[in-house]
Amino acid sequence: MGTIIIRSVVLAFGLSILVARLGAESSDEAPTPREPLLPRAPEMAAWTITYKVDNTKSASTESATPSGQPKYIPETLTLREVVKTGNTYHLTSTYSTGRKEESWIVGGKEVTPQGAYFLCISAGVRYDDYSKSDFEELTWLSTKFYTGYKKRGKLPVFVFSADNAKRSLTAREKMEFEMGSAVAAPLGASPDQIKALRKKAADSYLAFTYGNTTSMVQIDASTQMPIEWDDGKIDRVYQFEAPPTETIVLPPEIAAQYKLWAQQAH
Repeated sequence: MGTIIIRSVVLAFGLSILVARLGAESSDEAPTPREPLLPRAPEMAAWTITYKVDNTKSASTESATPSGQPKYIPETLTLREVVKTGNTYHLTSTYSTGRKEESWIVGGKEVTPQGAYFLCISAGVRYDDYSKSDFEELTWLSTKFYTGYKKRGKLPVFVFSADNAKRSLTAREKMEFEMGSAVAAPLGASPDQIKALRKKAADSYLAFTYGNTTSMVQIDASTQMPIEWDDGKIDRVYQFEAPPTETIVLPPEIAAQYKLWAQQAH
């Protein structure tokens, strides 16, 4: 009788350990991304994006520069600072030449001082579109590109990887393609044939622009805010700062431009 009781106790104890282990394993399962993959940043938010260009991509063109001729180095964006309060954004862009540029976006309209003038836009390649996402450059991101969960230092992140030739175009890339593409259609081609040729050209746009490169994206596993996007040519690192405590106040000259814009619309 005593032996049976002891065996029962041992069996129960063994089962309890097994259940505990199974519970621990299930609780240790890696989380998976939630939809939407990139939600809006909070109503009051601030972040920076640091851009690092891979200069090795231009090594072949550098050797082709004629001897004695100064090599043309295009101005590139190195830092973007974003402050968001509601539907108002203040952007400060720093370029590789040291030049800085400020822009304000209110209700989908962007104003950028240009010397003695103001660039006022609400669409186009230069327009910073925050109407549908706070991270327009990553609207192509999809769960089909998800590769796993890992730690970035102590920060848990979701990792995505995509062949640049196979991901979809962002709104800005579509506009760049539309502006810069010239589709050669045979003489007498029908509108449908021209449309098909343009679609084929659009499908190959990313392959032409990025070549045989892969995009790697990491997003915070908790907030799902972006942490890094390296497209094989430019590495972008996102850093979220302390949120602003007050709403953005437009400088008088910027507010005057919005007032003039509103008057012209009526």
